[in-house]
Amino acid sequence: MSGRDVGERAVRRRLVIGSTVFATIAIGAALLAGRMLIASQLESAAVSLARTDLGAFTVEYDERRAHLEQPAPGVLVGALEGDRWLVSSLPDEVQDALPGRDPDTVSVVSGGGGTWVVVGQQLPGESVSGEVVTAWAARDLESSHEALESIDRLFVLGGALLVALFAVASWFVVRLSFRPVEAARQRERRFVSEAAHELRTPLAGLRAQLAVVRRSLAEPAAAAQELDRADASAERMSELATNLLELARLEQGTAPAAAPLSELRDAFGGAVDDVRISPVARGVAIEQESPAELRDASARVDAVSFARLVRNLLANAAAAAGPGSTVRASLTVDDGALVLVVVDDGPGMPADFLPRALEPFTRGPGAHGPGSGLGLALVDSIARAAGGSVVLEDGHPGLRVEVRMPVG
Repeated sequence: MSGRDVGERAVRRRLVIGSTVFATIAIGAALLAGRMLIASQLESAAVSLARTDLGAFTVEYDERRAHLEQPAPGVLVGALEGDRWLVSSLPDEVQDALPGRDPDTVSVVSGGGGTWVVVGQQLPGESVSGEVVTAWAARDLESSHEALESIDRLFVLGGALLVALFAVASWFVVRLSFRPVEAARQRERRFVSEAAHELRTPLAGLRAQLAVVRRSLAEPAAAAQELDRADASAERMSELATNLLELARLEQGTAPAAAPLSELRDAFGGAVDDVRISPVARGVAIEQESPAELRDASARVDAVSFARLVRNLLANAAAAAGPGSTVRASLTVDDGALVLVVVDDGPGMPADFLPRALEPFTRGPGAHGPGSGLGLALVDSIARAAGGSVVLEDGHPGLRVEVRMPVG
């Protein structure tokens, strides 16, 4: 495993751990806020019930003040005259804590293993002894605490399950998000490997040819022939390096410079002439057609790149068709697009190979000659950078390539 693979795994691990920690904090904060809200609601419900008991008790006190009876079982209320309880069903610890307290506040009293919420109300008038009488009601919070304990257990288990599910989901999402990166890495490895292979072949030939030249210095004709071959190898390497640099520039997303259609038409004609006199087109008839006049518009491609695109298409067509064949190239403006069409009468291209034909270093079955497999890939990159597209159609026989670039 390479250091880069280890680094990517470490990045994925940190992303999963970091997102899980963040989710744990967020889920914990949400559950804590929910727990506090539920506790507040339970206490508010107990206060409301205590006030209901107190209201019923104060009505009874007003109606039967002279002879109060003990409240019904389970109802925790009482009437306090000064420090003396006239009647009470309150727990002892609550009775002991209430004398001297302000009856207009809500109190929580703990003791004896229990907790109660207590509300009070001062009754109108005075007792026979002249003391102020206050009525009190209490509600046991034990059931609320038991409910909160159950909710706590539920929140802990549910929170742990949510964090675990989030961690698993985060792991899958990170894996999915890194798939394009891994695919790009694989393409990069293949690109570098094939580029190195393509460069190594002419370099090895160049070295061998130079060695022959050294041994053939006494024979000028043989030396000149080997020098021509060495020059061809150097030209091949130069073309390969140029294509690689152009592909790299296009992959970086550098905005292409726009050129007027008249300039692109001239670049088209120059590229056709260049291919006609090249060795690859020996014995191949190349016909061209382009409009004499073009409207005042431009396309998002510079003349140099467009000429390179045309040369690559024509060279590929001539090499595939071979001597005795005809290659036709036409340049038109149609429906708001600059349209370049190159058609040859060669063997064509298998249907199953067409989807892969625009990939770098891809050569069709039976391909021969010194090509590197970058021609169509470079054509596709230039067209896409200009906002256009490339369409390949097998003509049975022959191949038709259409390049469209929007004009404006």
